[in-house]
Amino acid sequence: MNRVLLNGQTIASGDWGGNPTDTSGRTFNYTLLSPEIIGLMEVYKTPEARIDEGSIGGTVIVHTRKPLDLPKNTIRGSVGYNYNDRSEEGNPRGSALWSWKNDDETFGALISATHDKQDLARAGIEYFGYTTGANIPASATITGDGSDVATARVPAGINSAFFQQTRERSGVQGALQWKPNEQNEFNLTGLYIKGKYNNFSESRYVCPACNNDLQKVTSANVQNGVVTSATFGDGAAGQPYAQLDANYRESTVTTKSLNLRHDWSGEKWVFTTQVGDTKATGGKNPEYLMKFLMTDGGYNYAFDGQNTAVNYDNGGASNWTLPGSPAGLPAGSQDSSAMQAGGIFYQKSTDEEKYFQWDAARDLELGPFTKLLFGYKYINHNNGVDARGNRINTTDAISLTQFNPGTTPSGLYDGLGASGDLTTWPTASLNSIRSYLLSQPQGPYRPDYGSSFEVKEITQNFYTQLNYETGKWRGNVGVRLVDTTDKSLYWQTADGGTNYSRVAETNDYRKALPSFNIAYDITDDAVLRFSLPR
Repeated sequence: MNRVLLNGQTIASGDWGGNPTDTSGRTFNYTLLSPEIIGLMEVYKTPEARIDEGSIGGTVIVHTRKPLDLPKNTIRGSVGYNYNDRSEEGNPRGSALWSWKNDDETFGALISATHDKQDLARAGIEYFGYTTGANIPASATITGDGSDVATARVPAGINSAFFQQTRERSGVQGALQWKPNEQNEFNLTGLYIKGKYNNFSESRYVCPACNNDLQKVTSANVQNGVVTSATFGDGAAGQPYAQLDANYRESTVTTKSLNLRHDWSGEKWVFTTQVGDTKATGGKNPEYLMKFLMTDGGYNYAFDGQNTAVNYDNGGASNWTLPGSPAGLPAGSQDSSAMQAGGIFYQKSTDEEKYFQWDAARDLELGPFTKLLFGYKYINHNNGVDARGNRINTTDAISLTQFNPGTTPSGLYDGLGASGDLTTWPTASLNSIRSYLLSQPQGPYRPDYGSSFEVKEITQNFYTQLNYETGKWRGNVGVRLVDTTDKSLYWQTADGGTNYSRVAETNDYRKALPSFNIAYDITDDAVLRFSLPR
């Protein structure tokens, strides 16, 4: 839960859509910077009044290099190579920096660029929570230690996941520095990073908690109140439910930042003024979603807390199909007779912050107190998501065999305690999924009300802080006053999702955030710290 600041300021954060609950991260990923431009990293393990509030674990401030601090015409670079043993793919990466300054060392310019590419593959065995065995029929053969099967825990779903992604990122960072005299210094810094995060995820899962499937259990083993294994048959109770998903996301994330800083240094006073803007966009543009259902046969599962196995009566590609939809239905019909193949989904996330900051610092010789700091910061932050999608139904019946099927790579699930059909199963071709969905009649696009929102936040901060030091003791004491106004815009329904209306909600709150830090140098290599912040 650290917070990362670049030159003391927040950098907007975008998301490629892999985590629907976190559309923009709370902190900037500084690994997107070229290593040559990083001059210093400060780590604050406890809050201080002068530092932006909001961190739980601490604050990391990344300081970039200044052209006047480097020799004229400095050139630096680095190259590397990334290899992923799951995807069995590797790619080079590189970065470079050039810095220049005039002979008077009053003006300088710096530029740095970076590029890297990664081909990733990940695999996982996932459990979708648990239910109870209350619906397991009395006709099922129950073995084990005698625990009551009706109250025993049963996996609600067991999934075998396969994720592939190509991450290709390019960035440029620049700085202009002007120092007309000893008292004044101007710094203009900026960055632009663009990354493509296209990815293809497939998963195949059984779902004991779906469609009263527990009534299809023919045998089960119960140990310590858990149904550790069970067999599901496709007899009179019907076909057990199992699904294979194939989702392809196209995603581009951009991050931009521009900061202008002026420092005036007197004999004892230092005044600093900063103004800046940072913006990031991301999301899915678009996401293609497709499913296949198991047509015939049952399955069995077994697990012991470390190892998991699932085996199908027929796990081949020809057994994963979808029936056709009746003719004459409108595109995207939600009629119960229509079979949904999938859909196309768009989601754009935006994160932007504009700010103004003024800081003052004065050296002191007042007993143990060594420095007085105070200042003000204004922040205007907007964050939101706009999402929409459609429904695409089948026309004719389809089978996975029509989608250029392959097989999960050998060794993909090594070390995960997986066996049976969890490790080797048929996969669909990315291009065939995309082509099929685009070729089908397109249902109308509708807003995704639950995923769409906008939050506008204006924050004003006032702070004062005193630093002290005497002997082996040092620390600081201060308070940060925060005045925040939030306006949230979201969609709400009163009839179960038939109609939605946009709701605006405003909240204002003021908080005083005092902090006290003290450190004692036990030895040259050991420090005892104590902090009391709010």
